[in-house]
Amino acid sequence: NQIRVLELDPTSNSSGVLQCSLFAVSLDDPGLRFDAVSYRWADDKSMAILVNDQRLFISRTVYAILCSFESDRSLEPRRVWVDSICINQGNEAEKQWQVGLMQRVYSQAEKVIAWMG
Repeated sequence: NQIRVLELDPTSNSSGVLQCSLFAVSLDDPGLRFDAVSYRWADDKSMAILVNDQRLFISRTVYAILCSFESDRSLEPRRVWVDSICINQGNEAEKQWQVGLMQRVYSQAEKVIAWMG
């Protein structure tokens, strides 16, 4: 019942690069707080962000979603679940396991953001 969530650094874009941390959490943790994002997948992976100090290339769509949170940020880090980042896309067994948890992920999220842009 573990998933990964992405924590956005509230001060990161001042350097021009989105910086985030990715870490595992338990869906059984009653104190777990995160938002989940639903969007149309794209495979362009042309935009870079820093995740745990490592460069990660993501789609323009996911980059736009993360940037849109800029105006919505306080000084508190924001935790989000974005499947293309939070699920290891190179591991088929993990993908199958995590896809099985998606209903629970979306139902336990504080907010589900449906990105239409």
